Amino acid sequence: MNKELKDYLHLYLGCECKVYMPTIDFELPGCITELTINLLNTPFRFKPILRPLSDMTDEESNVTKWIKYSDTGEIRYPPETFVFLLSKHFDLFGLIEAGLAIDKTTLKP
Repeated sequence: MNKELKDYLHLYLGCECKVYMPTIDFELPGCITELTINLLNTPFRFKPILRPLSDMTDEESNVTKWIKYSDTGEIRYPPETFVFLLSKHFDLFGLIEAGLAIDKTTLKP
């Protein structure tokens, strides 16, 4: 399946992102807004800065509920957990692996 950022971006409103312009690259906190979603077909390109699930803190892990199906190994999240993980900007859709997002753990502080 070919992933496109436009199909997921609305789920990460308020997330930090890196903006790529023809002459300069820079990071913006909270730059994913409805406005930036509308800029997807402009010369500006951007990638959300997301956290892999492996970056979850103990506190976040304690409030996270999930169900793992033993026959397939698939993990599913109840709606409230799904919303919580999105609000913490976790990559739930493999966007980092697909090259559509930046792994926050690889950025220098």
